[in-house]
This record gives sequence, C-alpha cells and structure tokens, in this order.
Amino acid sequence: MWQINEVVLFDNDPYRILAIEDGQVVWMQISADKGVPQARAELLLMQYLDEGRLVRTDDPYVHLDLEEPSVDSVSFQKREEDYRKILPIINSKDRFDPKVRSELVEHVVQEHKVTKATVYKLLRRYWQRGQTPNALIPDYKNSGAPGERRSATGTAKIGRAREYGKGEGTKVTPEIERLFRLTIEKHLLNQKGTKTTVAYRRFVDLFAQYFPRIPQEDYPTLRQFRYFYDREYPKAQRLKSRVKAGVYKKDVRPLSSTATSQALGPWESL
Repeated sequence: MWQINEVVLFDNDPYRILAIEDGQVVWMQISADKGVPQARAELLLMQYLDEGRLVRTDDPYVHLDLEEPSVDSVSFQKREEDYRKILPIINSKDRFDPKVRSELVEHVVQEHKVTKATVYKLLRRYWQRGQTPNALIPDYKNSGAPGERRSATGTAKIGRAREYGKGEGTKVTPEIERLFRLTIEKHLLNQKGTKTTVAYRRFVDLFAQYFPRIPQEDYPTLRQFRYFYDREYPKAQRLKSRVKAGVYKKDVRPLSSTATSQALGPWESL
C-alpha cells in the first residue's frame, strides 16, 4: 500500500514516508524548518485517503538522485562530512524513538564537537530530502556558487516508460466495490447533479491512491462502474437522493391517487 520514501500531500502539506513498522507509518513534513518524524497508524492514513485529505504527489527532491558533485568540490566534501556525523543515528533501528534518538544525538555532539541544533538540522535535511547521502548536498545552486557542478535541473520526468499495451482489465473485487460505493455515495447520491463520467474520474483518482502499481490500462472501466451503480442503487433511490425533498414529492414520486380517483364516471368530475 505505502512505499518508503514516497511523498504524499496531507491537507495540502507535503510529507515523506520514512518507514513502515508494525502497522505504523513514520512520516515527516518536508517543508517545515522544524519538527521530527511522527508515527501514524496505517488505518488512519487509509481513512485520510477515503476522505480525500491525503493524496500521492511528485517528489520535489527526486533530481538529487542524479547529482554527483566532483570529488574535489566543496559540495562533495561537505556531503561526506555531514553524512559521517549522522550515520550512527540513521543506521540505528531505534532512530525514530525520541528517547533513543536524543541519546544518539548527544553522542554525536560530543564526538564531533557540534551543537544539537546542527545535528537535528542535518537529520531533518536527510529525512526530508530522500534519505540518501545526496540529501545532504548543499544548495549552492540557489545562491550562485560559481564553479559548482549542477548535473540535473529536475525538469525532466523520471521513471520507467510504460510497457503495457491496452491492458488485461481488472476483476471487480470487494475492495474495488468498496471504492465504487464510496465514490457513488459521495459524488452521485446528492443534489449537486454530478454526471456519472465525472464521478468515475473521482473514482479513478481514489483508485490510483490505493493501487499505485497498477497501470492505468488495467483500471476498472466506466462500464464496470456504471454496472455496479445500476445494480446496487435502484432508480427510485437515485432520483430521491438527487432532488430536493419538496421537488421529489411534487414532481417525481409516483402518484398514490388523483383528484378524480373516487369519481364513478366522467360526468361526476364536471
């Protein structure tokens, strides 16, 4: 479901998933100047997905994977030096335990004669920018830095090209039916007048969050979505939910009687 190092938006704030342990996801906001990693239950993140508060997004630091400063550059030396300082911390299996991390930080402070603020700044930089040595490369390119090598701009899309043709389709499982139902009840069973095609696009967005590794060619189709909608939600229920109560009673619901229902013949209505 979740992948280590992927970036998500939670309430429009970017977070990086740092670790997944025993039903807990450890993440950290990547745009904050302060803060430490926090643990959240996987089930809670799934709830955020359902509510539309959490979505996957592009990694703003993916270009760092392509950077390789020359050995004699200041960037290279600074990266190696800072990486050695925090290595005992990031290699510890208990690095996300606040108490243990505090003890490890104190050890680094004593050994390298640096301040705690410096160590925490390096840790934040490492975790926020991708958990690789290159995360510690100084941003000299943002301030001019003549002579520094810049091997990537981050403008090109990174990733493998599609290998699938038209796809093989997907069987509608109970989990897919749950996403169908969630989308239908949120976007169709209301008075907003949303079209089925628009609701299907919302389903596709949600499906992509739950199954990021499935190629788009193999997503459930609009036909499957409509079939489920027609099968599970009777027309009367759909109509009643999509119009105001007063309009439904006046113009939509079946008539139980008429003004002439008790008349014995045409002459009695005159």
